[in-house]
Amino acid sequence: KLDSKNGTILFEKPVKKTSHAGMVSYFDLIIFADDAGRLTAINKSNGDVIWETSVSQSAIYADLRIMNHVLYTASIGGVFSAINPIDGKIIWQRSFNSPLYAPHASDGKTLYFGSNDRHFYALDLEGNTIWTIETEAIINSEALISPNYVYFGNGAGNFMICQKDSGKIVWSKEFEGRFISSPIAYKDELLVFTDNDDLYLMKSKK
Repeated sequence: KLDSKNGTILFEKPVKKTSHAGMVSYFDLIIFADDAGRLTAINKSNGDVIWETSVSQSAIYADLRIMNHVLYTASIGGVFSAINPIDGKIIWQRSFNSPLYAPHASDGKTLYFGSNDRHFYALDLEGNTIWTIETEAIINSEALISPNYVYFGNGAGNFMICQKDSGKIVWSKEFEGRFISSPIAYKDELLVFTDNDDLYLMKSKK
């Protein structure tokens, strides 16, 4: 932990395994994941470990997210977990047959994410499937959510827009390069970036 004003080290905490996923802050806790599939919560003030929970036997690459006082995480072993951030207890888990690299997106009612099995999923907050879309390639980037639509791309360069409540695809286009980063919305425009260094600006039709 560093002092934000002068960069002074306030405390230093060794970790058991390398961490790739983005951590989260929850009240007086910092929660992070590691490559052993473990979640650890430490005290913000002194770095003391408050709880540790193993949620998977595989590494966690997807950024951690907290919504409605529930911590959500996904592992490359295909395990999607909902955790109580106060004590680290598992609320529910859902297993998939393929790695989960991308963090989920949510509108507060539904969890949206892609998988290496080429599917895009919408789950309710109890882990039940609402709808699924099969695409042509893996999906490793976070989706963008609007009031009515979900926007995402896959590893084959396909960018799709689907209805949020049903998963029905209303628009799709194939681009050169893979989509490995999330789309960005500004007013009625959409920015998307592919791994061949192309940036695309799309504008909605009135």
